[in-house]
Amino acid sequence: RINRLLFKWSRVDRSSIHLMWADLGAGKSHTLMHIKNICVDETGRGIFPVYSVMPKQLKTFLDLYRAIIAGLDFVEFSKMNITAFRTLRTRNEVVKRVFPEIPDAVQALNSLQSDNERVRNLAQQWIRGNSGMVKRDLNELGVTRKIATTDDAVAMLSGLIKLVEVSGRF
Repeated sequence: RINRLLFKWSRVDRSSIHLMWADLGAGKSHTLMHIKNICVDETGRGIFPVYSVMPKQLKTFLDLYRAIIAGLDFVEFSKMNITAFRTLRTRNEVVKRVFPEIPDAVQALNSLQSDNERVRNLAQQWIRGNSGMVKRDLNELGVTRKIATTDDAVAMLSGLIKLVEVSGRF
């Protein structure tokens, strides 16, 4: 079944999110980690796996976005961002091709490479959609607004998916 799912997913030419739902103790976590390991080991499948735990209370897409982002490896995405800049050559091109709806994402991703630990932490908080960020934090990071709405979350997730594509990660 897993091989059939992976085969089916690898043939789809668009991005998608797949949820697994089953009874307690049915082996969901084990199965999902197995799928993730297969995808990491066999990158030619064109699947970029992110393992996330569904929040107990899900009220908005922003809550789902935060759960998905919690499963991301920021070091990996930082490397993808560097590759995107090498490929597309300019900040304007990265914004235009990857993050047209949320250009502050480019600044936040660039800040993941900062020598300043506070700036790196602010970048991670911003990408996670942390609602506790204040204006001073945004200014220090060099962004104009937070990820605060469903539209922001969709734009950011869409941009991260494009970043994976542009970087050639899979």
